[in-house]
Amino acid sequence: TILSRSTIIRLEINRHIQTTSTTHAEFWTKLLRMHPIRRISLTPDFTDNRPNSILWLNEQIVFLRNALKSKYTPGPLLKIPIPELISLIKTIQTALIHTKANVSLKLTFDHLFLETPWIKTA
Repeated sequence: TILSRSTIIRLEINRHIQTTSTTHAEFWTKLLRMHPIRRISLTPDFTDNRPNSILWLNEQIVFLRNALKSKYTPGPLLKIPIPELISLIKTIQTALIHTKANVSLKLTFDHLFLETPWIKTA
């Protein structure tokens, strides 16, 4: 019978991205408030391994896109206007393309962190 010849395939749900959304929000909130010169000091944390960098960039794109899809209004999770959030997603996508194209990771992440909007704190 058809049932006896079929196999059950279970798709893994990527729970890692869902469970770390608060961690992503904390990271971007902290980064958005950092002075652009200080952001460059974060670059070595992301440039040690290219596959991990690609995975991290993908997670950030998924997180920020989900924030846009869920009727995003700037609130306690991320305090960034929608046009700047869209610009941030485009910048991360550019960084992902450069990372996959074997561009220097240091150069790519320096550019990413410097192109991220800066929210001045009072």
